[in-house]
Amino acid sequence: MLPNEIIDLLTSQITCRDQQIRALTTLYASPLPSPRLLCLHGLPSTGKSLVLTAVLKESERPYAGVLREVIGGLEGGKRGLNEGEEGVEEGKGKRLVLVFEGIDRLREASTMLIPALARIGERIPNLSLIFTLRIPNPSLFHTHIPHLPFPAYTRPQSLHLLSLSPLPIFPPASLPSITDTTGYTAQQAADDSAWLWGRFTALMWDTLGKGAARDVVSLRKVCGRLWGRFTEGVREGEFGTRDFARLVVGGRGLVQGEEGLGVGVGRVLGRNLGEEKKEGSENLPYYSKYILCAAYLASYNPPRTDLMFFAKSTDKKRRRKSYTGKVQKHRKIPRTLLGPSPFPVDRMLAILHAIVPDPLPPTADLLTQVATLTTLRLLLRSGSAGADVLDSGCKWRTNYSWDYVSALGRTVGFELRDFLAEG
Repeated sequence: MLPNEIIDLLTSQITCRDQQIRALTTLYASPLPSPRLLCLHGLPSTGKSLVLTAVLKESERPYAGVLREVIGGLEGGKRGLNEGEEGVEEGKGKRLVLVFEGIDRLREASTMLIPALARIGERIPNLSLIFTLRIPNPSLFHTHIPHLPFPAYTRPQSLHLLSLSPLPIFPPASLPSITDTTGYTAQQAADDSAWLWGRFTALMWDTLGKGAARDVVSLRKVCGRLWGRFTEGVREGEFGTRDFARLVVGGRGLVQGEEGLGVGVGRVLGRNLGEEKKEGSENLPYYSKYILCAAYLASYNPPRTDLMFFAKSTDKKRRRKSYTGKVQKHRKIPRTLLGPSPFPVDRMLAILHAIVPDPLPPTADLLTQVATLTTLRLLLRSGSAGADVLDSGCKWRTNYSWDYVSALGRTVGFELRDFLAEG
């Protein structure tokens, strides 16, 4: 297909993205040389993958989604590799396009990884790279690297996208009985549903769209949760299908409450500190979780027990034994219920190297992660304010509970209780 034909076809299928479709079609569907690297950046639910996949398919360019197909999911196994080989064989003589979707979400990636990947096209002929990012990377801001932004949908665009698939006022199963009794046809029901749905989505955008549902997908979910309660008066016969003002007055509690939100603000504020931190614990990096586990062990285990628990030659069965000694005879309260004790950072790092199952890579900047955890108030400095971080006089304390860190350790397969001195 010619580029103009592709543009006309895709603009009729994908709305509100005409400029991006024209730019991608010009770059990859025309006989002119394609750029070796292109960066697409935009917030989630802005149509990056949809538009890019449609343009590459219609332009008959051989392409592969690297992070999505190879790294993101290995379910395909040998089948995925065979399909990739067939795609390469079919694309001989053509320019192959590799799409790195969500490359800015790589875990523990080196600072030089993205710039190194960006230069692959300079080494391999007939290869073009496309990066999709949520936020543009400053290291890729160069004059020779083209960028194509996907801005968030505006209010008219969002309402137009939502109006393409309106929800019905009456369930499809009950519509035949309503038609038989009142003569209300299916076409009238569809017209009334589209009319009321358009005004309802505009109301949701003005009330909840800016704060609780900033993208089209989230706004669609919120509208789907509240649509049934909003149109309940119409189904019960209290209001007409076009009595929008009366429906708004009758359902004003919907926009004032939190029924449409996935997690209400009141429920979040009502949680205790441990549950609130547990909600966001999965967002921490892999080694940061181990750092918090090591910090908890350094804070609640006596220093004299480090050799018993963390020596490589120690049998695992000995780690299950309770720590006995003079302190055990006088201590009646479990250590997990006591306040955290200060510890030096070198002891925490030594415990960290002992509990991590694999050797730490050189790219894991541990002190930077410690500083980030300090910013999050998960670790607190107890030494002097002007002391150096690695100074022996500078000590740290934990600021989280046993329930939080034990659940955090299980997310990485580490059972914290096996290394904790009891009593």
